[in-house]
Amino acid sequence: MAQTTALNILSAGFALGLLVGRLAVSGILMKVKAANVTLACPILMAITTFLVLQTTDPALATIAVFAAGFSMAPVFPTTLALMADAFPQMTATAMGIAITAGWAGLAASAPAIGSLAGSGSENLGTALLIFPAASLAMIGVNLAVRRLQAGAEIPMRSPLQPPL
Repeated sequence: MAQTTALNILSAGFALGLLVGRLAVSGILMKVKAANVTLACPILMAITTFLVLQTTDPALATIAVFAAGFSMAPVFPTTLALMADAFPQMTATAMGIAITAGWAGLAASAPAIGSLAGSGSENLGTALLIFPAASLAMIGVNLAVRRLQAGAEIPMRSPLQPPL
């Protein structure tokens, strides 16, 4: 697939997936626990981002990129809702740290991909596996936090319900 075509698919498909995902999933978030959202989404993200990297068909790539954006859409707002629940005091500070960590991850991803890819484009596909790998890491963190919370008294609510 030509690089220009690939970039157009990536930018338009992913952005549209994020937009549609935020709008479509907002109604579901009232009924589903935030912890379940932050587990299901990375599972879908791992699958879709891996699929994007395996296909050479532009139509399938477009669908997979859209699905990746769609599956990532609820993660950030749901994470902020979890932060509000976990830190009933100093909530703004906790959210600020979470937001900063998210931006730091974004800032670190491009140099990490560039470092893994090297100077040629032949290793770029391998370097981009950082996205499904990060999704798998999110699944691991989610499961670890669930184990920690099993003995704690932290309420789990839907991300669109008002704070407790």
